[in-house]
Amino acid sequence: MILTLTSGKSPVYIRELDVVKPHPSGGSTVWAAGDRFMVVEGFETIMAMMAQPNTPTATTTPTPAAPARQNVSMTFMVLGNEVEVDPAADQALVHWVNRSHDCKKIIEHWFRLYHDRMGSYPSIISAKNLGTIAGCANRGDTDKAIKVLTWQYTSCHYRAKFLQGKGMFDPAVTLSASRINDNYSMSCQSEAPALVPVASNLRFDEEGNLL
Repeated sequence: MILTLTSGKSPVYIRELDVVKPHPSGGSTVWAAGDRFMVVEGFETIMAMMAQPNTPTATTTPTPAAPARQNVSMTFMVLGNEVEVDPAADQALVHWVNRSHDCKKIIEHWFRLYHDRMGSYPSIISAKNLGTIAGCANRGDTDKAIKVLTWQYTSCHYRAKFLQGKGMFDPAVTLSASRINDNYSMSCQSEAPALVPVASNLRFDEEGNLL
């Protein structure tokens, strides 16, 4: 235990007390390991300290758990229609896209193309599509993205026809940073005719790239 010496009021650590006596003028006289100490603590105080466990139980302050990410329902107004946004999408990203004129421009163009081909609008905007569109706007590729989407939905170019045949109409398929430039180059080419049976020996990967 730690007591306070009467002389100088300095602390003293005493491992084990042998004798404790109250001092007439206040405080206590204690003996430990053959030494005598005059301390300011009273007899009752020292007795109470001795009654406590030698090793105090550490009080552990629980670390607050990190708040769980909550999926919040979010929607966009696109061409007068309320469209759900993937609840897994980052909320900061959703708010940024919702404030971006270029993002809205790309989304609206995508929805028009989708409606012209499918007769309806997409029911939800996935987190992946949202991030891809935001990336285009952030890089300054808005006009390029619109041209590529038009090519993706309407072109007779062999790769566009492949994507159309596979139902691959998501913006994430053609507008990612690693693909948009190649797709833009193809959208600027004179449209190649669709493949005819005589060319059926040509092979493509799952994304329409010519092998």
